[in-house]
Amino acid sequence: MKRLLLALICSSLSVCFGQINPSDGCPTLAVLPVNATCVSNTYFMNGSFTNGALTAPTCSAGTNRDDGWYAFVATAANITIEEVSSDRWHLIQVWDGCGTGVGSHGCVVNANGTTNVLNLTGLTIGTTYYIQLQRRSGWNSSSMNGTICLYETQDPDVPWPGADLGTLGCTSTTNVTGSTSGANVDCAVSSAGDHIYEFTLANDADVTFDLCSSSYDTEIHLINILTGSCDAGVIGTNDDFCGVQSSLTMTCLTAGTYVIV
Repeated sequence: MKRLLLALICSSLSVCFGQINPSDGCPTLAVLPVNATCVSNTYFMNGSFTNGALTAPTCSAGTNRDDGWYAFVATAANITIEEVSSDRWHLIQVWDGCGTGVGSHGCVVNANGTTNVLNLTGLTIGTTYYIQLQRRSGWNSSSMNGTICLYETQDPDVPWPGADLGTLGCTSTTNVTGSTSGANVDCAVSSAGDHIYEFTLANDADVTFDLCSSSYDTEIHLINILTGSCDAGVIGTNDDFCGVQSSLTMTCLTAGTYVIV
């Protein structure tokens, strides 16, 4: 997951953990909240759960395994689900209906300890969707433990000049989280699928752009919108400041409008 942090000062984020267990079937459903960032909920799926002959997932062949179900109400068009099991191979799939096998919005399966990330796009705000959580390893009576969270995400492929973050105040921190899964290489200054953001400084300021918390290789390019373009005119760039991730600090950046790729 690529995280873009525009910071004038450092800040800390507290993450709280609760427990929301899935339901065994559809009559009574556990409801997961959608947050602005990933706020993990632990879960326990009882080994007595069955698949209830409800529906087989589309991303894993073979015997259908025991599953639990969640519901959530879309608060944005784009929502990301992150789920991981500590002890079993695990699968999540999102459907329009509970147990119907109708209207799939994506499916992903992974080994225990590896996070399932499902980026949902084009959701209808206010509509209820259904998450199938399935155990893919263990005996028939095996239980499964893990964590799950849902959070709003921006469109991963907004063309130049990108999503407008508005005017950044001094002193303040702006956090933007998203995924470049499926994104195009919109700007020639970028070597991979990119995020593009426009922002304005009302006054001269020292600004740090930080991607050190990203989970894979990143790069940062800063462009003054008046003197540069999507393909040229970079005034600041960084690659591999913190491992293979990036961080760029601009001292006394002049008031104006900029684009960060």
